[in-house]
Amino acid sequence: MELRTLLLSAGLCLSALAHGQDPRPVLRVGIYDNPPKVFLKANTPAGLFPELLDQMATANAWRLEYVPCDWRACLEMLHAGQLDLMPDVAYTDERAQLYQFHRQPVLLAWTQGYRAPGVTVHSVMDLQGKRIAVVDGSVQQSYFGHMAESFGLHVTILPVRSFQAALEAVAVGQAEVALVNNFYGDAYAWQFGLRDTPLLFHPTRLYFAARPGLDPAYLAAIDRWLVRAKADPESLYTTLLNRARRPATPAWVWPTVAVGAALLLLIALLAVLSSRILKRQVEHRTLQLRNSEERLGTILDSADSLIYIKDRHYRYQYVNAAMARFTGQPREAILGRTDAELAVPAQAEHFRMSDARVLEEGERTVTETVVRGPDGALRTYVSRKIPLRDANGFVYALCGISTEITEQRKAEASRKIATRMFESMVPIAITDADGLITEFNDAFHTLAGPTQAQAGLRVPALAAAPDGPDCWDEVLARLRAE
Repeated sequence: MELRTLLLSAGLCLSALAHGQDPRPVLRVGIYDNPPKVFLKANTPAGLFPELLDQMATANAWRLEYVPCDWRACLEMLHAGQLDLMPDVAYTDERAQLYQFHRQPVLLAWTQGYRAPGVTVHSVMDLQGKRIAVVDGSVQQSYFGHMAESFGLHVTILPVRSFQAALEAVAVGQAEVALVNNFYGDAYAWQFGLRDTPLLFHPTRLYFAARPGLDPAYLAAIDRWLVRAKADPESLYTTLLNRARRPATPAWVWPTVAVGAALLLLIALLAVLSSRILKRQVEHRTLQLRNSEERLGTILDSADSLIYIKDRHYRYQYVNAAMARFTGQPREAILGRTDAELAVPAQAEHFRMSDARVLEEGERTVTETVVRGPDGALRTYVSRKIPLRDANGFVYALCGISTEITEQRKAEASRKIATRMFESMVPIAITDADGLITEFNDAFHTLAGPTQAQAGLRVPALAAAPDGPDCWDEVLARLRAE
């Protein structure tokens, strides 16, 4: 059967050739502008992804038809089946529901921040109050939006259509920082006079995305080609990857004289060396920051008190492990929600009133609250809440610490009850282990008389019957035993 199938395929190919047709299967590929990985140069597909795909097509006898489109249009056409493949697509769980992905990533990339001259950015907290340019609908926009919200950052996100537009927005003063793919930023940010920052986050795997229903054999062939190419240090893949990582050369360099070219080369080498040193320093600082954050998280999670941060919309942005245990829910189920969603209405309203004093009035508050935990038990907490302010004094969040004082309040109540009983009309005496009086109330003094009601004396005889034997020793023995 297999030989028959091969012969039939060969016959179809011969028939197609006889009629002047190209027998190779056609793959429609979206092409958009995202240099240096994918772009059109003189109406010809260029960049790392198209060059790699051309090699795959040659090895597998495919015929490629490139369809120009912008980023969003390409994705829509791919989902609609008007395209078969789209290069340079970051994998996400949401996209995996819409498109097919092969297994072997083509590239590993990350998001990096690039700043305007004079803007100071040492960590993500330095983005407070700043305008951030990011491509609309990109993984950078989605990831940074969640990250800014979780850190309680008050930022303005400026959506743009491309990485170039993001860099231009910073260059002309519309934003202070641009978040772009590191390949593009390393190649072009310097042309806009921008500087890189230590902000390196969201490592991303990049693939060829395929339309729903495309034969999985195409994706398997892409994986096989990538595995072989990555294993060969002399392969076209390695050559193209190294070339894509080098900064783009400006067009005016080539006509310069030989001496000027040599000088530029020397400057470029020094810049590369400086960039590598800076990147090492950035990686070291990023590692230090990550370690500090992990240590802080460990300290906060080891605390018995409930520690939390809420934004101006009263939504939880951070909770420690004690808070998660108290609510009986994982942190992921608490973050982004309000007390109205997590507590009974009366408690939620009480929390909101004290929160409003902090967020709206900037007050520091101390309140005592009785709440019912997930186990149904009533617990008493004293809550201290403080406002969190940005560099301009704007209150963007509150930090709260709630400490349980249930046992303390129970002890106080017991002491009050004991005090009232001791002051009652019932004769009461307190003794040590040997039965000698340590304290007594007025009623006992009246009953026993001044000669018997004295500290250090034995309690008057306890007789089972008038003139009967004293049973006090038996009482003490039973108390010690039982």
